[in-house]
Amino acid sequence: MHQDDIRALKKRFDAVWQNRVTDQDDYCAELALHVLPVAIKTIKNQEKHDRSAWSKIVDNTGKDSLKTLAAGMVSGTCSPSRKWFTLQASDEALQKDIEIKQWLKAVEDACYVAFSKSNVYRAVHHIYMQEGAFGIGAALAPEHGDKSKAALMDLIPMTFGEFAITTDEFNKPNGVYRKFKLTTINMVKQFGLDSVSDSVKSAYDNNNFEQEFEVQHAIYERENAKGHGPKNMPFASIYFEPNANDKLLRESGMMSFQVICGRWTVSSSDVYGEGPASDCIGDLRALQKGHQQIAVGVDYQVRPPLLLPDYLKGQERETLPNGIAFYQQSPSNQVAQVQPMLNVQFNLEGVMDLISQCQERVKRSFHTDLFMMLDAFDKGKMTATEVYERKSEKMLMLGPVVERQIDELLRPLVEICVHRVLSTNAYLRQIAPAAIQNANVEINFVSILALAQKSSGSAVLERALAMVGQIAQIDPDVMDKFDTDKFMDEYMDINGVSPNVFRPQRIVDQIRGQRAQQQQIAQEQALAAQQAQTQNANANTLKTVGDTNAETVSDLFMGGGA
Repeated sequence: MHQDDIRALKKRFDAVWQNRVTDQDDYCAELALHVLPVAIKTIKNQEKHDRSAWSKIVDNTGKDSLKTLAAGMVSGTCSPSRKWFTLQASDEALQKDIEIKQWLKAVEDACYVAFSKSNVYRAVHHIYMQEGAFGIGAALAPEHGDKSKAALMDLIPMTFGEFAITTDEFNKPNGVYRKFKLTTINMVKQFGLDSVSDSVKSAYDNNNFEQEFEVQHAIYERENAKGHGPKNMPFASIYFEPNANDKLLRESGMMSFQVICGRWTVSSSDVYGEGPASDCIGDLRALQKGHQQIAVGVDYQVRPPLLLPDYLKGQERETLPNGIAFYQQSPSNQVAQVQPMLNVQFNLEGVMDLISQCQERVKRSFHTDLFMMLDAFDKGKMTATEVYERKSEKMLMLGPVVERQIDELLRPLVEICVHRVLSTNAYLRQIAPAAIQNANVEINFVSILALAQKSSGSAVLERALAMVGQIAQIDPDVMDKFDTDKFMDEYMDINGVSPNVFRPQRIVDQIRGQRAQQQQIAQEQALAAQQAQTQNANANTLKTVGDTNAETVSDLFMGGGA
């Protein structure tokens, strides 16, 4: 990259960064003060954490609700303890091939292993914390190389204030610009001594290995990229030091956008999202203010300002609990009175009720009632079926959010993982069925929240099956119209049932063919037995007639049978 190109890149970096600073930072710093104070360091670009921010939070409802939301979203969308995505062929004809299903199941299992050996679930939890607070969270998914100690899918999570993003014409993230710091020794390890600036070399030569230096990293979409070589791939990945004007730390590229960037909700063409904390910022402010007012009101009641006779001046401390004060009799032989200066009537119960209402609104904004799975209320008042139905209804409220998480966060994550698993696992490539070669593969999400969005389709099928069963009792001919195989395929696909529990279609056809053959043989045997029985009966009849005396028959006929 030439010097003019480097200057243009830095100018673009500064413009994108300044857009975020101007539009977001002050507001997000206030949000962080209520729900995520650890992020204030990066938002305000501080050298160290300002621990005083923690002490300013006198009501932890916002922080606790954010933690519940992040944990609930991980459990609901990509729980490490249960299946949350499946793979299937895009071609409907291939979807029925059980061998292809089983191969895709093997790829799924390899992806789940890759996720479990990496920091993916911790990084996704971090992203959901960021989304709940600031409406956006992101993590890099770089290729680490064979010599790296990192796992195949280890991510680099980023905190708000460390990065800025750009979007394409469809308002989907397509660029990330980030700032971070590395120590001298890590700079040399990652980029090499020849690539770093003179200041880093000097620190390295002087054994200042722990001195930190700022690094800027730009990932953006190249124009007219031909896809040949790291410097001509569709996406650029460029590291540089802000003070080095004539060279880069590293210039490389990526065939796809290897960044997962989730946004909670996005209004119109806004680049950055809004999270639950924005929905209840007024209540978060009111909570902190309310508790401060309670403290002031209690102080006025417990330790009000006092009116003292002037001769007690200098003995103010003696008016504290357990204090002793001496007095002189007044001319009227009365004891000097110490009395409150103000008579504050503080309604503590009323204020606590208002605070409780604010807390409930904050919890509602963070969907705490949903993620606690209804344990906080209605215990013993509903059956298990009613609990599930109500839980599903509440999950549907998160429908747009879940769809966005799938589109921007989870699907790119799984796509990256599938690509890397297949590129590093020769065995899976060798056993791949020929029909799946060069075929498109779809990702279906079967987590709790994803299935809640599909639960209506499953319920429709169940109601249809029940109706068919009722009609079949009246008119069995209705079963001629009902295709049980297609029903099972549709129902199992909606509910994400493993294909390993089903036999391949050729084996099913073989079993059904054998059964039909056995039924035909049984029918033929029954028919032969029936024919043999009929023939025996006819033969016995002829024999009886042949043995009868003709004269006896004539006498019986002439005599009327007497």
